[in-house]
Amino acid sequence: MKLVEVAAESGYEAIEPWLRELDAYTKGGGSLKDLGKRIADLGMTVESAIGFAPWLVNDDEKRAKGVEQMKRDMDAVAQIGGKRIAPRPSEPTAARTRRSIFSRRPSATAPSAT
Repeated sequence: MKLVEVAAESGYEAIEPWLRELDAYTKGGGSLKDLGKRIADLGMTVESAIGFAPWLVNDDEKRAKGVEQMKRDMDAVAQIGGKRIAPRPSEPTAARTRRSIFSRRPSATAPSAT
């Protein structure tokens, strides 16, 4: 993966690949185990990866599919030596949840942020 080589040549000690990049890499015939070895051989680590599996949604079917995608993503990250995935915030957000809970109880007020 060219991005790994460029990062190493630029002096980076770690990378944070997008999962869609790893997916494209494997669809093109690349091996994640080999990529992980190459990353380590270049003296770098995989501190995190970025993925958008829709697992945090208020829809049981979408959530189940998202959880399965997240499992595949976690496996891919582990194969290259990573331990974390940075997800995009999804619904329900804390603010939405708090608003919806308290909007159903007119006499209640939302807790302060302090």
